[in-house]
Amino acid sequence: MSSELGNIQDLLDAEEQFLQAERDRSIPFLEARLTDDFVGIGPMGYWLGKQAWIERYRSGDFTTIALESSDVQTRTYGSIAIVTSILASTGAFKGTEVRSKTRCTHVMVRHLNGWLLAHAQMSSIGDGVPGAPAG
Repeated sequence: MSSELGNIQDLLDAEEQFLQAERDRSIPFLEARLTDDFVGIGPMGYWLGKQAWIERYRSGDFTTIALESSDVQTRTYGSIAIVTSILASTGAFKGTEVRSKTRCTHVMVRHLNGWLLAHAQMSSIGDGVPGAPAG
């Protein structure tokens, strides 16, 4: 395996680890692997910093029941990587079920201990919205 392919596999592995941490509500993983200035932008335009992102899980307000990615694409620029995908998720916020299908962009930074997540943005897929392209 070439070094480039190895780096791509490391990146894909890191992406899957982030998704698994969301499924598992792994606060220690998120505390270690989100950058201090992490920003997450949700499908309705809200944004959360690192502590607010983690607090959703710590408080029990947010649970992820299922989270699956498809159409995963990667680009690397030195120590920066961009991972795009389609995320299908089912969860609950304060007891109310939430289902979504979004296009997701993760911006990751290579660190001594692996990839850190610096930015996450989810945009609702506009299927059925007049004038929006299909999924």
